[in-house]
Amino acid sequence: YAGHDEEYRKLLTDCTEIVTEEVESLRRLVQEFAEFARMPQLALTPQDLNAVIVDTIKLYSERKVELHLDDSLPELKLDLEGIRRVLINLVENALDAAGAGSTIVIQTRKDGDKVCLSILDEGPGVARADRESIFEPYVSHKQDGTGLGLAMVRSIVEEHGGTITVSDSPAGGARFNIDFATPDESESAQETNS
Repeated sequence: YAGHDEEYRKLLTDCTEIVTEEVESLRRLVQEFAEFARMPQLALTPQDLNAVIVDTIKLYSERKVELHLDDSLPELKLDLEGIRRVLINLVENALDAAGAGSTIVIQTRKDGDKVCLSILDEGPGVARADRESIFEPYVSHKQDGTGLGLAMVRSIVEEHGGTITVSDSPAGGARFNIDFATPDESESAQETNS
């Protein structure tokens, strides 16, 4: 626009910003659909779950994230990128739900034949009626959500032979729990299924 009408220039600038934001939103949406559609084959290698968590949480150095990690965990056969995606998605959701200034807690522990990973937030929590449906594709309670993030998380966890559930956090928010079978347990389960 080469004219001198300031009101028209402002309208043009505002409209350009809106179009740019919407294009970016569509780009993100298409990327999420594409990632969900082409979930890569897992490359399971022995990993220290705590080390993966510590490394991933470096992305959130500006936020309050408390780690309560059990040092006695056995190594697990994990797909490094898959578990990083799970952690990033759950931490991002927790931060969105809880808001600025809130604390996210990540815990690991060994519980019998399982290794448990929990992510707790101080947000509004997840209603009991929604606790199963939030893991279904295209279900989202966020205004700008696609409903693919938690579906992807569950898919990755289940491909590791694990389970994911959501319950109430003692702080009043949500607690996402992931249980992985320990290596001896998961190997014997695979042999039984063969």
